[in-house]
Amino acid sequence: MRVRLAGMAYLFLCASALAQNLVVNPGFEEYFRCPSSFSTDSRDFFLPGWSSANLGTPDHFHQCSWSDNDVPFNWAGQTNAHSGLGYAGIYTWNNNGKNYREYIQCELANPLEKGIRYRIGFHFQLSSYSVYATDRIGLMLS
Repeated sequence: MRVRLAGMAYLFLCASALAQNLVVNPGFEEYFRCPSSFSTDSRDFFLPGWSSANLGTPDHFHQCSWSDNDVPFNWAGQTNAHSGLGYAGIYTWNNNGKNYREYIQCELANPLEKGIRYRIGFHFQLSSYSVYATDRIGLMLS
C-alpha cells in the first residue's frame, strides 16, 4: 500500500482565554531555501524548527516554488495549504511486508508544564495523485 499525505501540524496551548502556539513555524511558512524538487535525502527537509525524524525524505511545498514543489500544483497533485503558503508532505506505505515511513519532528518553543491543559491538533490531507490511503495517522510527544 502506497500513500502520499500532505499535512500541516501545529500545537497550541489553551490556558484561560489565552492561546499560544508552542510549535515553531507551524504552517511551514518560513524556509531557508525555497523548495525546488522532491527530497532525495532526509537532510533536504530543512526548515526552521523542523527536521526529518528518521532517514525518510519528507517534502516541503510552498507557493514560493516555481517548479515541482509549488502550492497548489506540484508533483504530488493539487493541494492548497490549510492556511498560509506552505505544507509538508510524507509517505507512509506497506508493500508486501516492506514498510516505509516518513516522519517530521519539531521541538516545542517551551516545555510542557505539569497541571496545564493543552489542546493538540494537526491537519492532514491525502494528496490528489495518491492511489492508496492510510487508515491511521498520529502524533507523538516525547
